[in-house]
Amino acid sequence: MFAQQSLWVSRLAICLLAASCAAMLSTLAAQENAPDEELARQQKIVERFVTVLEKNPRRGTALDRVYGFYVESGTLDQLVKRYQDRTKEPKDTTAWMILGLIESQRGRDAAAVDAFTKAATVAPKDPLPSYYLGQSLVLVGQPEQAVAAFEEAISRKPVQNDLLEIFQALGRVHQRAQHSKESLEVWARLEKLFPGDARVQEQIAASLVEDGQNAQALPRYEALLKLTKDDYRKAVYRIEAAELKVKLNRSQEATADLEKLLATLNPTSWLHREVRRKIEEVYLRTEDQDGLAKYYQGWLTKNPEDVDAMARLARLLARQARVPEAQVWLDKALKLAPSRKELRQAFIQQLIEDQRFPDAIAQYELLDKADPNNPDFLREWGKLILRDTSRPKDERLKAAEVVWRRLLAARPKDPLIATQVADLFRHAEMVQPALDLYQKGVELAPEQPQYLEYLGEYYHQLNRTDEAMATWRKTIAGKKRNAASLSRLAELLASFGYLPQAIPEIQAACELDPKDFSLQLKAADLFAKAEKYPEALAALGKSEKLAQNADESEAVLAAQLKIYQIEDSLTKRTER
Repeated sequence: MFAQQSLWVSRLAICLLAASCAAMLSTLAAQENAPDEELARQQKIVERFVTVLEKNPRRGTALDRVYGFYVESGTLDQLVKRYQDRTKEPKDTTAWMILGLIESQRGRDAAAVDAFTKAATVAPKDPLPSYYLGQSLVLVGQPEQAVAAFEEAISRKPVQNDLLEIFQALGRVHQRAQHSKESLEVWARLEKLFPGDARVQEQIAASLVEDGQNAQALPRYEALLKLTKDDYRKAVYRIEAAELKVKLNRSQEATADLEKLLATLNPTSWLHREVRRKIEEVYLRTEDQDGLAKYYQGWLTKNPEDVDAMARLARLLARQARVPEAQVWLDKALKLAPSRKELRQAFIQQLIEDQRFPDAIAQYELLDKADPNNPDFLREWGKLILRDTSRPKDERLKAAEVVWRRLLAARPKDPLIATQVADLFRHAEMVQPALDLYQKGVELAPEQPQYLEYLGEYYHQLNRTDEAMATWRKTIAGKKRNAASLSRLAELLASFGYLPQAIPEIQAACELDPKDFSLQLKAADLFAKAEKYPEALAALGKSEKLAQNADESEAVLAAQLKIYQIEDSLTKRTER
């Protein structure tokens, strides 16, 4: 219904404004023919994929492209019929296979079972029909028949990649049926077929973990450590093995293994951080923060220069409200790595999370000594001071102001810094200091209108409307008055709800530059918002004459139709 209404409105618009749309009609005619040409081009491409699919009927890119095209074009039934007709020749394996694949794709699993059964019968040496049949049987809730189909597929000696997939599917059927013995037998058979193959071992181990058989998965990950020579893969297998040991209540052994791995990794690498996180998880599974703190203290006795461990221990102690001890370790870390400000920042964040604002403020003081007048630190330091409710509000405001004014002292001639500090004061409800700095921004950059806009916006927020208006009008004073500045002022006034005051400004802009299409369109929009529909249509009439391409003409048409609908004149205009 919506599509029909849209089409009707579009045709009506062309009728109403035919005189101005001759060029547009030819463009639309070309666009109407374009979909047919594009469809034909896509059809040729898809037929090439059909050829590929018929040569090798299996799941993959060719099937996805063919199926997707016919679904999007709404002709999937035609594709199905095409292969149903071919199955009148009973020995057409390709037709049965593709028919089964299509039915499977669209969720008609019972129909897919029938098609794959026929394909498996017609091609007794091809493993894929039996494999796909097994998958469809699983989906229709016939696991025993699926097992038989997978076994049949294996007996037909598929290529290695397919064989791995079929064994995995067979093992998962047993797992879902909670036939642990049978699934283990499947993995044992697979191992015998591919002895020493790391890829096979990894797939089996992952499947066992998924099935919750951790005791059987662990030796396979340990075997993988011997099979692979790649350092990264070895690290991954060690982590997997350690996680399994934790699940098997062998946490101390798991921690020792991870520590050995940690010693071989680059301390700045993500993998080093990941291993350390895994060690922490061993303790945090049982909320044993004391145990984790003792672990790190013991680790640092053996590794006294591990800065990352010191930082982690400091954060952990801070979380336990043991701030003096945390400070000791943080100081040690910073002595070893004085340039790593992120250590203290992370510590500050932890203190903030624990609502320990005075301690966090003290850390900012130390951070400021290491990196004086860093604007990011000064901004956040002042905000934090305001959050410290242990101090009286007046005291907090004064302290925050002292910190923030250091930004101004560092760059006294920068109007942007002045307005940024004004924003800080504004959000802290420090009205006069904020106004003073917005005004200072204007003084430092008198030719840049945005600083007047900021000041006017703040006056508006304070409900000081006359001062806001007077400030904004300075953006068009004297030599600043031009079409662009008037248009900008009109937009600004309208955005703050001063629509009656915005209208004269956009009219003045149009008078100064009567050939600017965008100005006329903007004027029409403001007139429409002010419910001055005749004036809006008049402005659109001017825009129509200034339009230089189909997109601009279409924008005018859309705006005209919108106004016709709002003023309820569309029917009358149609009748006329």
